Parts: sequence; C-alpha cells; structure tokens
Amino acid sequence: GFILTSYRHFGRGYATFQLLPGSYWFTGLNYGGWADAFSLNASFFLNSSKEYLSTNSLVDSNYSLSEQILLDGKNFVGASVNMNQYLKKLSSSIRLKLSYNRNEYENIINNSDLRSLNIESFTYGGEFKSILTSSLDFNIGTEWVRSVVNSGTESVNLDNSSFLDLIWQPSANFNISLKNERYYFGSLSSDNSFYFSDLETRYKVIPNKLTLHFLASNIWDTDSFRNYTINETGFNSTNFRLLPRYFFLKADYRF
Repeated sequence: GFILTSYRHFGRGYATFQLLPGSYWFTGLNYGGWADAFSLNASFFLNSSKEYLSTNSLVDSNYSLSEQILLDGKNFVGASVNMNQYLKKLSSSIRLKLSYNRNEYENIINNSDLRSLNIESFTYGGEFKSILTSSLDFNIGTEWVRSVVNSGTESVNLDNSSFLDLIWQPSANFNISLKNERYYFGSLSSDNSFYFSDLETRYKVIPNKLTLHFLASNIWDTDSFRNYTINETGFNSTNFRLLPRYFFLKADYRF
C-alpha cells in the first residue's frame, strides 16, 4: 500500500528487490592548492542507466500519489569548474564557479503515456573577498541558477542570491560586522526580491574575561519569505512567516 511521505503526498516503492545495471564515468582536474595564488578544479561525470526506477504519479489539488516503476534508459551528465585567484596588489581574492547538469528520463503522470523529460540546471557566480590587511574588510558575492524543465512544454526559472559582508575592527577589543543578503525569484509575479541584514558588535571590556555583544537581526523588518521551484510535475511556491526585527544584548563572563 501507500504510505505518507510528506505533506499530502503518499508513496509506494517497487514490489521486489531489483539490481539496476548501469555505468558511471568521472574525470577531474586539480591545479594548485590552498596556499597557491591560483587554483583550478574542474570535473565531468556521466551516469548512464540501462534500467532505472521512475514514478507513476497521480496529482490532485488535495493530495498526490506516486509509485515506483521500472523503465529502460536514463542519462545524467554534469560538469563544474571552480577557480580561485589571489590578487596581491589588492590584498584580495576572487573566486568564480560554473556548473551544468542535465537529466534525461521518463515518467507517467495522471494516467498519461510515458513522458520524455529533459531537466537542465546552469549555475554561475563569483565572490570577491579582502584578506584581513586593514581594519575594514569585506566579502561580496552572487550566484545565479537557471533551471529548465522540458516535458513537451518548456518551463524556465531564474533565481539569484547575493551577499555583502562588512567587518570593521578598529582595535583588538572592538569589532562590528554587518551581513546583507538578497534573494530573487524570477518566476514570482510580484514581490520577487527579499532583503535581509544583521548587525553584530562585540566589545571586550576585560580581555579574556568580560565581553559584551549587541545584535540587531532582520534590520529591514521583512515579515515573510517566499520561494519558487519547478519540477517535472509543475511548480511549487512556499511562503514562510519570519520573526520581526529584534535587538539582543548579551554579556559573556569567563570565571
């Protein structure tokens, strides 16, 4: 029978134990190390399955059912590149990253014929970070994720997340850090950008003895957060209620 696996979703596995033949190829390149000014990591893989477990699903407005079925022929391919470069004149480092994944398989939904699915995701981004040479340091970065689901009709989604962290340390006993984040969901029709900022200060009144902390969380007083994802059966949007802006004062004392 079916068992409850998540909210309003019931699933059933395959009736018998099944060994699934397939092949997996992987190749990678590593150049440089953590102590080098330049480093590069690249990889590529291909996972090919002669037989695989897919799903036969029934999707209703109030619930969904899915059971595993055995099908032939599945391919999953992916590649990624990560690069790090230390910029001596700027006392900073830069990081770039790229990745691509493609999954090809079939499934059944709402008593349809076998549907051919092609799911792709492309991720790219970068980061720029100062290397603790002054009282003010920063770290800034962004990442874009483009997802495409093709099941006869094409669905495209583009998301972005960015951040900016600032640290000011005028003395060994006092520092201030400000963390900022932005999230963007391109497929949301309205209110598709969300901003968050947290401020934290620390002061060592008596070094190694008494330290005071002050925290201001959710400075922009964002009251909700909503995301958006797409998959082979449609899309999903979830709304989260958030804690309102608050302030927190703490003291640490070591005996």
